[in-house]
Amino acid sequence: MPNLAADGKIVPYSLVGIKRYDDLRAETLATPRILVVLFLPKDELEWLEHTEEALSLRKCAYWVSLRGAEPSENSSAQTVTCPGLRSLTPGD
Repeated sequence: MPNLAADGKIVPYSLVGIKRYDDLRAETLATPRILVVLFLPKDELEWLEHTEEALSLRKCAYWVSLRGAEPSENSSAQTVTCPGLRSLTPGD
């Protein structure tokens, strides 16, 4: 399963816990929740860099709103897809 879509393809993610999935798809909240999937480098030492001027996370993050999504037929996990074009950037 691919984990990165810099070219705008779909990014699949297995969300463990149907309660989490149901919480994210709830339509009863005034403010919709979003799922943010963060991909980090394999080497933990490369995850984060901080200075007095900046705090930087390495690699990428994608987001998706599941508000109003169909109920899951699964009992333990649900695969959700994040459109690769919805990358989490400073302009979002």
